[in-house]
Amino acid sequence: MIRKSLFATFILVNLSLNSLASDFEFSKEVPPLTAALLKENFLSKKITKTQIGTFNKLIAKNHGEILFLDEEIVKATLNHSKSLKKGYKVIDHKMYELLTQKVKTLPENMPFSKLIYKSLLQDLSELLTEPELKQFGAFQKKKLNKIDNKTRMFSRKVALLTPWIRLALSKESEILNDTLNEYSYEMYQRLVKILELTSRAYPKNLSDKKVFVQIKDQGLEKARKELKDLTFEVAPDPSPAYQAPSQLPQPVDDWVPVDETIIEDGVPLTKDELFPEPDPDYEAPKVLPKPVDNWE
Repeated sequence: MIRKSLFATFILVNLSLNSLASDFEFSKEVPPLTAALLKENFLSKKITKTQIGTFNKLIAKNHGEILFLDEEIVKATLNHSKSLKKGYKVIDHKMYELLTQKVKTLPENMPFSKLIYKSLLQDLSELLTEPELKQFGAFQKKKLNKIDNKTRMFSRKVALLTPWIRLALSKESEILNDTLNEYSYEMYQRLVKILELTSRAYPKNLSDKKVFVQIKDQGLEKARKELKDLTFEVAPDPSPAYQAPSQLPQPVDDWVPVDETIIEDGVPLTKDELFPEPDPDYEAPKVLPKPVDNWE
């Protein structure tokens, strides 16, 4: 079945998690299609960093068992071809060349869409080398009512692939990108609902703090690295030629105020004059006078 073929193609593309995004970190539990889907939706501003965090929590609630998500994406993508405009009746090498050029125009911030179309290219390439291609061409020209099972299966594969191919070849790049971004967001919403449903089958494990997907702030990471590489001298190293004095000078109490407000008769007051010793014969009054309210 083409579904299995398409899924195998995703593996053949060999899109590693590290190459998906310099700003993203994915654990080994996150399959490549799902990772690419999250990145594309974030870069197209369909979802926020908070929603990425929510998706991470959903993965945790499923105990990280989410490898089935990529297969779910493959099934949904092939089924979605029925919602697209009807595909081509004939496939040939020129179609393959045109699609190859079109896929190259997809921007780098659309990793999920690029992966989908690279996979479609792989499947189209395989169809063009199958022996049933010739029989399929004759079937289309002569409009035969009866065909053998192999040719019928070949025809179904063409019917699943070519609507996606027509979409790419018939749309201007900007319109195509918008259409694919919308599909990516629909697929993201689908995965969220699936994870919410499947998480009910697992016991709650709130102590699991593992991070499956996160967005790293490159500016912050760079600043941290630069800060880590800095060396600070709390105190300079003493000079090797320095020799401590053998005898320290005697301390002298020669403090003199320099503020002009405490200069009397042109001469600065001494510390003793500023802070005289209290009179030893002074006695504090036993009874304080009563306050008088004579304000007018």
